[in-house]
Amino acid sequence: MALDVTVGGSNAQAYGDLTAFAAYCDTVGYSLVSYSNELQEEASVRGCSWLDAFYQRRWPGTRKNGRSQARAWPRTGAIDAEGVSIDDATIPPEVLKASFEATYYELVNPYKLSPMMIPNQQKVLTGAEGLSWSVIRRSARKEDNLPVLTVVDRLLSTIVPLSNYRWYKSV
Repeated sequence: MALDVTVGGSNAQAYGDLTAFAAYCDTVGYSLVSYSNELQEEASVRGCSWLDAFYQRRWPGTRKNGRSQARAWPRTGAIDAEGVSIDDATIPPEVLKASFEATYYELVNPYKLSPMMIPNQQKVLTGAEGLSWSVIRRSARKEDNLPVLTVVDRLLSTIVPLSNYRWYKSV
């Protein structure tokens, strides 16, 4: 399959094509030698879907083409952390890099960005004799059980605030 990366397109699957992804990976030292183009494309679709869903409520502005636009970017009325308007005809480089980080993570850890979980039942081993497990922390928010890629948070910090999850603030 060939990825649809049409900026603002109704069928866009990703923000960047495999050539741009490979160039990014080469720049940051990630190896793609073990992964076929098909696996990279599948990871790109999953990674970009996670990125859009995870940051959806924190993206500034609104989708340029409304609900007919498949991906979250480009956006109109978007302003960065310094108050500078973000071009509504392109994908910001921060978003493109973040999508590549999410894609690479999904490539080497398939489906880990969308885990199946039972909220509020995360446990930690608290005893060795007879194995004793205790709930780490109770939370009513499902967001507290989702993975956070800190590298993505840092890349997007000029556009969105860092993850506002309670555990993140307490670390």
